[in-house]
Amino acid sequence: MKNSLKTDISFVMLSICTFKRPKIFAECLKTVANLKLPENIRVELLVIDNDREGSARETVEKFKEQIKIPINYFVEEKRGLSNARNRLITEAVRLGADHIAMFDDDILLPENWLVNYVNYYNENEQAVIITAASYAAFTEKPPKYIEKNDLFKCSTTKKTGSVRNDAASGNVFFPVSIITDLGLSFKSDYVFMGGEDGKFFEEASQKGATIVWCNDCFNRELNGTDKINLGWIVKRSHYNGYSAAQNAIKRKQKFLDKNFYVIRQILSFAVNCFILPFSIILGFTAFVNMLGFVAKSLGRVQGAVKKVPLNYYETTYGD
Repeated sequence: MKNSLKTDISFVMLSICTFKRPKIFAECLKTVANLKLPENIRVELLVIDNDREGSARETVEKFKEQIKIPINYFVEEKRGLSNARNRLITEAVRLGADHIAMFDDDILLPENWLVNYVNYYNENEQAVIITAASYAAFTEKPPKYIEKNDLFKCSTTKKTGSVRNDAASGNVFFPVSIITDLGLSFKSDYVFMGGEDGKFFEEASQKGATIVWCNDCFNRELNGTDKINLGWIVKRSHYNGYSAAQNAIKRKQKFLDKNFYVIRQILSFAVNCFILPFSIILGFTAFVNMLGFVAKSLGRVQGAVKKVPLNYYETTYGD
């Protein structure tokens, strides 16, 4: 039986939030310009600039002749990803889109990306929300310990057709019915913490919007020099652990469950610290991966016992 949230596709809004990354954003728009478009479906581009000065406007104007679909550009002055993404879904609904193809401003889209999404959505009756991998790409050739690091994934074990519990904004396709019918929005308590997209789609799943994985709909995340260094790996791993632990603790209602979770994270941190010096035997790449595990497990311990969320931008970029 067809899910009532699954509506026919007639108008897809390609949707991006951006903030002060003109070079990488320009690389993203180049791939938007080269997209193959599905037949008999209206397609437009929606850009939400989270810089109150409108710094992305110049980049958007440069691509107006290359991108052969209408471009809708708005400035969301209220800082934070939850605010930007809420403005995005509000404008998409207001402009009349019935489906949203969402990706980040550092994403490179294969030319068949949108066509693959539309085809799979139409083929799979179960799929209300479709998501896929964002594989790593780099602005310059990175050292091996970066290229092979666990944060920069280039493969997946997930299978097409598998049902997921959540999705990420960097690569997802969904009907606006999950907004209009389910009343979903991106939570304000995640505004600077990150993870607001995972929470959004997790809630959609819990309310009946089946999330399905499709390997054919992969895209690539472009990583610049700000990420091609050991410091960023440690900071991002720590942040990922902290954020994951805070979300996990929120889901645990019983006092004992919360305490057992904290104890497990402390033990995991102790084990990883013990393994770390021995991992150098397997080479520097293995050592850096293990260092990331240590940072992540430390983040989980801290996230499990602290009530205050980390600011993603300050902890990973100092912004």
